[in-house]
Amino acid sequence: MRSAEFRGKRVNGGNGTAGVHVADHAVQHFPVWVFSSHRNRRSRAAEKCSASASAAASRGARCVASCSQTRLVISNFSRKRNASRYFIVCAMKMDNCELGHDLLRLRRDLLWDNVPIPDYFHATKDTPYVRDRVYEVLNQHDFEIYAQILEKSKAQRQIRESQHRFYKHAWYYLFRHTMRRIIPRLDDQLMVTTASIGVKKGQADFSDAIRDVLEQTQKIDAGSWRASFCSSASDPLLQAADYCTWAIQRKWERGDERAYDRVRQKIKYEFDLWGRGDKHYY
Repeated sequence: MRSAEFRGKRVNGGNGTAGVHVADHAVQHFPVWVFSSHRNRRSRAAEKCSASASAAASRGARCVASCSQTRLVISNFSRKRNASRYFIVCAMKMDNCELGHDLLRLRRDLLWDNVPIPDYFHATKDTPYVRDRVYEVLNQHDFEIYAQILEKSKAQRQIRESQHRFYKHAWYYLFRHTMRRIIPRLDDQLMVTTASIGVKKGQADFSDAIRDVLEQTQKIDAGSWRASFCSSASDPLLQAADYCTWAIQRKWERGDERAYDRVRQKIKYEFDLWGRGDKHYY
């Protein structure tokens, strides 16, 4: 975990302290990317942004890509062999969308070289060679990573009574502690893109949870931010967020920091919400 000062207070639903301020900055998974910038600033890179953010980019908006480490198995609150210990939500912030273009270019290059790859980059399924190539591209770009860690067994019953409530709880504390860094100016604009959960049933609850969290945590005008939801296959920046989340998840679940070291310098917030608590509920 990166060195950083945290001040916290007891969190309803957990039994430890939550970092409510980071000194100079502010398992399981769904990808998010965030794009934000001053509304009067319009860069050439932003104008080339992918279709999902082109309208926002033309207005000089910032983008956030977010991912949570668990595909609809959040409800697996158990100590069974196949159950993860942690739930991790992760967001990437960037000022342009060039990374997405370079990932598409990499995919075309790999196909040309007859490298077997699936329909889109997915860290869990990709080969070590493909993962190395993806991390090489990630390290050519400037972005910031924010990650909220939740040890599932420390969540009180009312927090884990439904998937979308637990999901919302995690995103609320992530954005509450990082929004000032994502949106440093009140005249900024913000575009948040989150990976859809893959099934129609329940998507409305998850979408409403993200929108509600954004309404609570950001201070810009209501007309200056947007939240969108799409599959990871349709947006390469969600695939980048997936790679960042996977690296953090490997560190926390397995103590494997090889992928983590590839993105370590870009991580500006990584905090175990209930890390100081010692009470487990299952």
